[in-house]
Amino acid sequence: KERAWRVDTHVSVSGPWLEVDLHDLSVTLALDVLHANTDHGPPCVRLITGRGKHTGGQSRLREAVYDAARAAGWRVAAVGPGRLELVRQGFTRP
Repeated sequence: KERAWRVDTHVSVSGPWLEVDLHDLSVTLALDVLHANTDHGPPCVRLITGRGKHTGGQSRLREAVYDAARAAGWRVAAVGPGRLELVRQGFTRP
């Protein structure tokens, strides 16, 4: 079940990180949001993907976002069960 996705409720800034909550979105919509927020955005992005509780512990969203971010040239690190950190090539992780 998707919830309404809005910038004012799903995007925030925490220190040097742009945080984007993709949790509860479909894979297709989450990838659209990912590209909209990373194509010209800051060099450090933290994504909340969820753990995959509704898909037996295997997060299809997390896997799709991980693959898409790597394909777009981001360095990607899993930080916890439902989060990914993206750092643009040429920048260092804060």
